[in-house]
This record gives sequence, structure tokens and C-alpha cells, in this order.
Amino acid sequence: MIIVKGLKVFPAQIEAVLCSFPEVEEAAVVGIPDEHGDETIKAFVVARRGSTIDKARLLGLCRERLDPYKRPRDIEVLLALPKNALQKVLKRVLRTAGGRGTRPWQRITAPLRGRGGEPRHGPVQYPGWARP
Repeated sequence: MIIVKGLKVFPAQIEAVLCSFPEVEEAAVVGIPDEHGDETIKAFVVARRGSTIDKARLLGLCRERLDPYKRPRDIEVLLALPKNALQKVLKRVLRTAGGRGTRPWQRITAPLRGRGGEPRHGPVQYPGWARP
């Protein structure tokens, strides 16, 4: 939940409006703390393959369908949203990175590889009660 000038805003409402746009594949909305003690709504969207997102049209759609205090003040287009192992969006990463303008989740790292090129795994560790 995001607090904007004392009013509660639920990110799911804004995300539903953003995902109704044909070029948006997925969206995440977070509140970025500002200097007045409130939060500013910032949206992160991912474009569908082969399409581009016009921010002005997307903000126009939000202007038509959302109340003024629920509209995102900034929209950032990303290659992918940061997710955990269960494919849930890591909004805390977006919140901290959104305020600073850095995108650490977009760094591409190569997987660990062994000498033969196959993926390298560490030794299997079993808990004491589950030995095969």
C-alpha cells in the first residue's frame, strides 16, 4: 500500500490499468519516499516483444482511468522486472533502485561452468535426518 497525501493507494489497481495497455507485458508499481514524508508513485513496465511503449500514451491512459492522486508520476520501461525464485516481483529492489536511478537486477552474469562446459554444481548437502 502506498500513502499519497494521507490517502491509501493500492498498487494492484494501477498495475491493472497499466497491463490493459496492449504493449505492456507486465507492470509493477511502488511508492518512492519523497522529502515531504509522503510517497511518489512510480511505475515500472516491461514491453512485449517487438513493441515499444510510448510513455505519453501510457500516462494518458492513466489520466483517463485513474483518480489524480492514483496516477504514477514517473514510468520507467525495463527489460525485465527483478524476481525471486518463485517468480514474484521484488518490489523492495524496485523501491530502493527507483529512488537512486540504478538498476542492479539488469546486470547479466554468466552461470558457473565446469571445464567441460557443463553447469557446475557444488557438493550436495543433506540434512542429518535425510541421508539417502
